[in-house]
Amino acid sequence: MQMEKISVIVPVYRVEKYLRRCIESIINQDYSNLEIILVDDGSDDSSPQICDYYEKIDSRIIVIHQRNGGLSCARNRGLEVATGDYIGFVDSDDYIERNMYSTLLENIKTSNSDISICGFYTWTEYEKRVVATNNKLSVYNHDEIMKRYFRIDQKKDYFAVWCCLYSRKVTESVRFTEGIINEDVDYKYRVFLNSSRVCETTSMLYAYNVGNISITRMTLSPKDLDLFKAWENVIEYAKNAGEDWQIEAAEFNYVRVNLTLLIKYAMFGIKGFENNESIINSFSKNLRKNLFSILKSRGLDTQRKLAAILCSLQPRLVKRLFDLSVIERKL
Repeated sequence: MQMEKISVIVPVYRVEKYLRRCIESIINQDYSNLEIILVDDGSDDSSPQICDYYEKIDSRIIVIHQRNGGLSCARNRGLEVATGDYIGFVDSDDYIERNMYSTLLENIKTSNSDISICGFYTWTEYEKRVVATNNKLSVYNHDEIMKRYFRIDQKKDYFAVWCCLYSRKVTESVRFTEGIINEDVDYKYRVFLNSSRVCETTSMLYAYNVGNISITRMTLSPKDLDLFKAWENVIEYAKNAGEDWQIEAAEFNYVRVNLTLLIKYAMFGIKGFENNESIINSFSKNLRKNLFSILKSRGLDTQRKLAAILCSLQPRLVKRLFDLSVIERKL
């Protein structure tokens, strides 16, 4: 197993506070045959110098410096130079457990899968939250993983690209859509399309940094409309794949974006639109038009369905309930 190379792509942008921990968690993996690609995306802090330092002390590290092009651009640059048999992504303000890649690769081999997924936990400077460490493995065929991707009859989403290990063959022809956020949504759909089998462990091996997500970033802003674009892309890919049920599921998720953005508004407020009230009214109107299909979905729990009803009628009331802590900020 040690003969196979894993390329780990790390997009880097203004993360001097967290970058050393991230890099060291990768170089200290118990699986050593790694190619670690650090893509400095035009950082104006000390991140470029930190990358260069680690390149000098570890021959497995490749550093690329480029003008700022965004997360997708940095990941695509990493994919262009990656030579590994398998591909992984780590965000530069996160870190990974020492056995993450050995576990993911072993699970790929054991199950004869194309993609291996692990669980993740959240952390801040003040708290580390770990739930499961047992390696309970589930294996999904192509149809099963596509249904899980679309959240059919289950609530978990599979959009994050960083808690996975990908066989090179499923990523070879796939690149991230540049210029939008939520780029993981359509990227993950396309690599799943290329996969015949996917495995998933309950072990939580990826540490996701919620402490680096500011209230400013959480506030609903015009960039959040990119989520509509991401699902438009999925709809087009589904049409090309010729699966009618997938087209229908993608169109439903496109409609569901109205609920997602209304909840974000209710939790964190809104800024940056020419007419904030008009945009909220538009989301609410679209939600009302499709409320019946959303309430029928078995991928939504009771609390979220209640929020859908309230948001379709009076999203400002929902925001007020969040502000008063009547509703917990966990939707």
